[in-house]
Amino acid sequence: MLDNLSPLTRGTLLFVLAIFLFSLMDALANHLTKSFHPFQVVWARYTFHVVVLALFLNRAMPSLLKTKYFKQQMVRSFFVFGATATFFYALFFLTLPQTTAIFEIAPILITFGAFLFLGEKIGPWRWAGVFAGFVGAMIIIRPGFDAFSWATLLPVLTATFFAGYALSTRAIGQDESPWTNLVYTALVGMVIITFVVPFYWSAPTSWHWVQLVTIGTIGAVGHFFLIRAFRETEASALAPWSYSGLMFSILWGVLFFAEIPDLATFVGAFIIVAAGMIIWWRESRRAKPEPISVTGEL
Repeated sequence: MLDNLSPLTRGTLLFVLAIFLFSLMDALANHLTKSFHPFQVVWARYTFHVVVLALFLNRAMPSLLKTKYFKQQMVRSFFVFGATATFFYALFFLTLPQTTAIFEIAPILITFGAFLFLGEKIGPWRWAGVFAGFVGAMIIIRPGFDAFSWATLLPVLTATFFAGYALSTRAIGQDESPWTNLVYTALVGMVIITFVVPFYWSAPTSWHWVQLVTIGTIGAVGHFFLIRAFRETEASALAPWSYSGLMFSILWGVLFFAEIPDLATFVGAFIIVAAGMIIWWRESRRAKPEPISVTGEL
């Protein structure tokens, strides 16, 4: 069904679906970090990601490790691991809506990074959007005020790591199988966290194991959709749709955790979203890029 849509539309739908799944994963992580150290939750996210891939891909999995972009795969996998670890760790100290609101500077960073590393043009309106997004983040973080907490810097790191992951995934583009990208994403993260988690381990109950397996499964499916999305269209065109994650996280926070954002979080989030939408609006007025053909990736 998606084959009948334009690359931009396909990429957008896949991206929003990925963000929705990630918001569910984050909500579950928010719940689990109340019972376990964040590093144990990160371990589950990557370990069961690998288990799902191994069961699904079976004998094909070893062949997917063959790549022309080994260094790039290691870099992008480290970026996404850093994003997961810092976000989950932030949930140990902050609410889900607050953490996600600060993270929403990621589209601004992706736009700026696309200019620096991918050669995409950036004009006065984009610079204004970048500056406005920074102002919005500072309103939420409130450095220099009593409400400031060092933990509010963790989602900033998450956004930085995620931007690096998005840009490096886009840079590899259609020259690499999305399954290869997915396998490296899972394996590198699992190897790193496996060396760390024994120092923070707590014995889960049977119900906890179900939740830990679920978080890894959601992560695997979400990252597959995300990789496919960045193969379909430009990073800067998809970046503003990341703000859908803020709406999802506020919904889950209110429904499941009674976490209602304060006024500063709402104001800062509004400015960040407005900044990203300004960039998107200006981008939509530009000439459309040549569509990317996708052939035989699966």
